[in-house]
Amino acid sequence: MTTALQLNEIQYLVDQKGEKTAVIVPIEEWNHLFEWYKTTTDFQSLRSGLKSAFDEVEAVEKGAQPKRGLDTLLEKLNNLKK
Repeated sequence: MTTALQLNEIQYLVDQKGEKTAVIVPIEEWNHLFEWYKTTTDFQSLRSGLKSAFDEVEAVEKGAQPKRGLDTLLEKLNNLKK
């Protein structure tokens, strides 16, 4: 797997006006890009979840939101399995 996209290996399909309409990327490069995308997406999802959790903790500390116990967490986790 390469660590950087080889731009000289990318091909473009153009229409009759010469406008680019599609891209052909070597499969090895595509796999690299797709893995990067999945990692980035997973990171963004984790970051968003953590931000929500910290926002909720802050709201609880300020009294703007009620505290929830372990039983609530376990119930939510149980519902995710269904």
